[in-house]
Amino acid sequence: MKNKVFLSLGILLIPLVSIAQVGIGTADPHPSAIQEIKSTTGGFLLPRMTVKQMNAIEDPARGLMIFCRNCGQGDVMIFNTNWVSISDHTILYGNDGKVYKELISRSSGRTWLDRNLGAEQMATSYDDYKAYGSLYQWGRLRDGHEKIGWTSSDWGNESGFTIVQSDTIVPGHDDFIGSPPAPNDPHNDWLETSNDNLWQGVNGINNPCPSGFRIPTKEEFEAETNIINDLRLAYSGYRESSYGSLNYPSFQARYWSSSIVNNKVIYLEVKTIDNNIQIKEESYRNRGLSVRCIKDES
Repeated sequence: MKNKVFLSLGILLIPLVSIAQVGIGTADPHPSAIQEIKSTTGGFLLPRMTVKQMNAIEDPARGLMIFCRNCGQGDVMIFNTNWVSISDHTILYGNDGKVYKELISRSSGRTWLDRNLGAEQMATSYDDYKAYGSLYQWGRLRDGHEKIGWTSSDWGNESGFTIVQSDTIVPGHDDFIGSPPAPNDPHNDWLETSNDNLWQGVNGINNPCPSGFRIPTKEEFEAETNIINDLRLAYSGYRESSYGSLNYPSFQARYWSSSIVNNKVIYLEVKTIDNNIQIKEESYRNRGLSVRCIKDES
């Protein structure tokens, strides 16, 4: 009797083993695949939803995939620690050889670049120096002044330095244009005559962002309720106007906005201490701050 029972159990287990691999359209799925689909007449259709529906998914697993109906022209999205487009929307930024992808914020549903301008990769941690990127002077185009040769989380090699202001919006060199140290600081701009219109909108003069992207406004920063995590911000520090020195990499970061109030440029400041986040007024346009671009939806 016992032998009959064991034989019956063995027969019942055979179908369970046989479905360890599933073939659709094939009786011989590849050994490395738990499921293989073959067809010459149809495709695999992902769940389709809006940004709002996508962001409403609770605790999405890493590797979860959907098709987003209203992300740009419609994107295949995969979740890692954020929703990231894996569609054919990689963006080559100018001639710097960097590849950027789109990142959908879970807070606002807006589309941002997945990393800082000039960064090698999306941040894997707050002190991931490969995600620090460049430090731009406000309103200045990408001309080399912004480049930092990061060698560790707390140090990098800066571009050259001068205190001679530019009389044009295109300086024609790659030196960082700073100020003499206090109390002899006669200016706070790299330009002789400040220009508030340099980084306004997607068609703004000297806009350093890829096509279709621009510098975010103060209000767009404020709309991000979990900005550090949702945008994977890296703590790249900033470059001081006096001597062009690097300040506080791995401890804080400052990100330029396009907003100007009473002739002062607004910036976002984040710090490792309690992940402190503040929107501040900045009168020193010749400081070097990080840039994170947002997709234009106007």
